[in-house]
Amino acid sequence: MRMPEIRFDEKFECVGRWMFGRVNGVGRLTYDPVEGLHLNLSAPVRAMQYEVAAGLRPITVTGVTFQPFRRKVTLFDCYFYGPRARQGTEAQATLVVNRAVFGEHLPNGEIREILSADITLTGINEWASPSLSILDVEPSGPISEAEWYRVSLARSLKKYTIMEEEAKIALSFGMVGRHIGSRVVLEGEGTFTIEPKKPIQLDSLLSEFVRPLENFITFATGKINSLRTFTLSCAADGGEGTSLAILFPPLQAKSRRAQWLFEPRGLFSLLDVSDKLEAHLSAWLKLYRRYRSVCDLLFHTLYNDQYLEARFLWLVQIIEGYHRLRTDLRQFQLPANEYDALKANIMASVGPADHRRVIKHALRYANDVSLPTRLHELTTRFAHLIPDVLLPEERKHFPQHCAKIRNAMAHHLPGERGDEAENLYRYSEFILRLLIVGLMLETGFSEAAVRRALLRGASISPEQALPTT
Repeated sequence: MRMPEIRFDEKFECVGRWMFGRVNGVGRLTYDPVEGLHLNLSAPVRAMQYEVAAGLRPITVTGVTFQPFRRKVTLFDCYFYGPRARQGTEAQATLVVNRAVFGEHLPNGEIREILSADITLTGINEWASPSLSILDVEPSGPISEAEWYRVSLARSLKKYTIMEEEAKIALSFGMVGRHIGSRVVLEGEGTFTIEPKKPIQLDSLLSEFVRPLENFITFATGKINSLRTFTLSCAADGGEGTSLAILFPPLQAKSRRAQWLFEPRGLFSLLDVSDKLEAHLSAWLKLYRRYRSVCDLLFHTLYNDQYLEARFLWLVQIIEGYHRLRTDLRQFQLPANEYDALKANIMASVGPADHRRVIKHALRYANDVSLPTRLHELTTRFAHLIPDVLLPEERKHFPQHCAKIRNAMAHHLPGERGDEAENLYRYSEFILRLLIVGLMLETGFSEAAVRRALLRGASISPEQALPTT
């Protein structure tokens, strides 16, 4: 029986026989986008007790499923969850599963050299064709007389090839037929195919390509986007390839928010970048490697609702990190040679060794520019592209006020916060837009395009387009 499509955005379950250590049992593997992966297992009591007593953490479980398909499965990083019940000679247990790999068993739990990966995303159709149908249906005659229909993809879609320095990435659109009960439903589906130029491990593939592509669509649409399907083609013995389907609880699954992550309705659609997609996407991947921690923190903050105070602190930390990593922005108060001379003069005037250690420690980062300076430089450079949020007079005082609030909150100085807490929301939104402007400009968008994107949002019809100059 052909294995059905395994999707991150839908519930899934399969029944099989499972083995780890001395345990050989049967059970049901279930997946829920919010609850994650669980294995409900029934096995002999003695075998189960032995493995629990051995304290094996984490556990790798192998198995073969026989409903609704027959396929080998490997479950990684499994942990016993909750009490283990006993019925006669059988014990029932629930294991939390970190990752499920459907395909041939993997030696030592390693996924061999990855040849290519195919990913589909929950938000790609809306990004590709925001207000149009991806599928066009043309009847053979008048609707009342038509006996057959021609189904084709929207003419605005084509195949794109991005020759990135670390991989070849293709974006293609096709039709997928899905069985829903007795019906077959046709869907237009965009797929990224990633072909690394050198051997790569699974987690590196996720970090280097999958996560940046996920977040590229989130950045573009302004809505939470995540993996829909994830399959690999890997090298195997004898020179033949093996196909693997991967499933794990996605970071975005518990963030089922209907509102925009930032206003207005996203920033750009495929209609806006179709002629320069290769340049924009290549620039985004380079940018993501350079600002990996900044981007990961930014999108984690966007995906997860949290207290306003926590969101503000996260965004201040993110924008400070972004400024630090930009080589074209000011990082030091004095040139290095002048500061070295100043340190030498200060240290020469300090007597006791204990005092010298204190002064040396204090001078280690004293030449770094302050947070107000960083916020002032970013505001001066980018604020003219940001509509609304803060009034002109507020923007003038924003760097100093924002830094004062952050320092009071981070260093527990409530007496210094005063009435500034009321600005947390607007300051957070302004910081987010400063980051958006910086990332869009570094991804190759013109200032006019950035201004239009923040004012009117992404294009939703072919007649609209972001300006290129």
